[in-house]
Amino acid sequence: MRLLYVVFVLSILALISTAIAVARHIRRHEAELKTGGEKHPEIVEEPQPVSKSDSE
Repeated sequence: MRLLYVVFVLSILALISTAIAVARHIRRHEAELKTGGEKHPEIVEEPQPVSKSDSE
């Protein structure tokens, strides 16, 4: 019975996490549409670090 409770709580947390991720994605997409396809200045993706093997 205890295991069932743990599985239930973890599934609720997974649903909440998914809902937050979807909301962020929708907000980012709406911001891009408003600016004509450009990245929204408040939502800037972090630049990926360049490894030494790529720069050589």
